[in-house]
Amino acid sequence: FFDMGCGNSNANVATDQSAGGARQQSLSPAENGHHVIQDRIAASAVEWVAMNAKLDTGVAVDREYAIGFIADQDQDSKVAEDRWQSFFGQGLLRRKGSKYTITMQDPHKVWSGRGDKSGRGMELSLLHCFGGKLLTACDRTGDVYEICKGRGPEDEGSDNAYHLKTLTTMGEDAQPVTLLLGDGSNPKKPLKCEWSTVKDEQLVVGSTGKERTDDDGNVVHQGEMWVKTITTSWGVTNVDWIKNYNVLREVAKCPHGTGYMIHESACWSDVHERWFFFPRKLSRLPYDEVADHHKCINLMISCDAEFTPGSVLLQPYLTCLPSRGASDFFFIPNTNDTHIFVLRTEEGEAGMMSYASVIDLCGTILMEEQSVGAFKYEGAEVIDDFLADPVEF
Repeated sequence: FFDMGCGNSNANVATDQSAGGARQQSLSPAENGHHVIQDRIAASAVEWVAMNAKLDTGVAVDREYAIGFIADQDQDSKVAEDRWQSFFGQGLLRRKGSKYTITMQDPHKVWSGRGDKSGRGMELSLLHCFGGKLLTACDRTGDVYEICKGRGPEDEGSDNAYHLKTLTTMGEDAQPVTLLLGDGSNPKKPLKCEWSTVKDEQLVVGSTGKERTDDDGNVVHQGEMWVKTITTSWGVTNVDWIKNYNVLREVAKCPHGTGYMIHESACWSDVHERWFFFPRKLSRLPYDEVADHHKCINLMISCDAEFTPGSVLLQPYLTCLPSRGASDFFFIPNTNDTHIFVLRTEEGEAGMMSYASVIDLCGTILMEEQSVGAFKYEGAEVIDDFLADPVEF
């Protein structure tokens, strides 16, 4: 068990009174040996407090935000021959003082006729407003889509409220934007797109941050340790992030050869001039496909723009549930990047389920974690501007 609050010294049992009562918090299952980072967590506390103090208390706090969600239903995405389906969910997040609530609507179906060689597709894992468009991407095909209002060209006779349009480059020789591995190992293999954020006016799209290995632990490729930067004219550049990811792993004591860390979310903050990560999984044992299902972690990580090892901060959040991990998060507007909307997903014998919560940078719970649907939502975004646009038919 680890201290959940910033600055407290009790490292055995943590309580959070601000969430409406004492709550025991744990960082991770004992077999992962997270006692080895306890000192780093304690040393990070004062800096989390300093960042959290940037909340602008003069800003009106009674606000509402439309939140969009996009689903990755894995194999369940295929609903017919040459037809793959996802779900575009919407909710209303209300802030009153320092507390939040969310109300969900029934999700909308969106679909595509394109899959990969194995017959999988529309496993959408990110959602981001960028360049005046609401974008998503498939982690099987690498295709990037724009979510548009109204029926699509192939939706005649349906009542679909939204459709997908393949994103293409600008100019006379327009080409579909497809994200492929960047390390040169297999230039035609799609990138397993997992997360997105904006930095320096470019969209950064990343993957798991883990090397692919064979059954014996040998590295097959490191393509998922590269990221893409995308401009508003939809030009794509490959960027080697191997060193960056390895810095995070070294600090968390799960380096290659002895363990791993898997990412599905990341965010750059202009306010703090720092990167933030909510890894989905962490293990201090070599990758095992069966055991991996229960390696989810409740750890916040932050570092400076250069990924300097000494700048890396660690902080637990919520309660560790071995099969429930972060799939996305974002900073809530008008909080000076101090309040965080967290999306966690769980899948098992009972099916898929997604959960939302709101915390601050010290891990204080501002909205209790609650179900937002029996789907595996892997992307979440504030979509107020998108909903304000005129409907397209």
